[in-house]
Amino acid sequence: MNVPNLDILLDKAIKGMLCGGGLVDDLPISMLDFRHCQLRTIPKEIGKFRKSLEELHLDSNNIGCLSRGLFHCQMLRRLTMSDNELYLIPAYLNCLWNLRELNLSNNALLDLPLSIRN
Repeated sequence: MNVPNLDILLDKAIKGMLCGGGLVDDLPISMLDFRHCQLRTIPKEIGKFRKSLEELHLDSNNIGCLSRGLFHCQMLRRLTMSDNELYLIPAYLNCLWNLRELNLSNNALLDLPLSIRN
């Protein structure tokens, strides 16, 4: 399976906000959309936007687990990861204090941590 270049995906996701031909690390990006991008992992570059990212859409990929870097995005309010290959959700998901919407439908989840069941 051919996975697209992540720099191209990020360029597309932030809709052309470029500086000097490269990505700007401190742009106040509030939403990233990586739906249908054939990702197997959550891009570590998401951490560049940890101070401003409020919505992250990772639906319809091949992601099997949540990376710790995601949990540095303290402003995250909406996380959608439906139609992936998730089987385990770590308990430290509750570190995302501002998270109000979480969509994990159509995954292979075995169980949910007690901290997020309600």
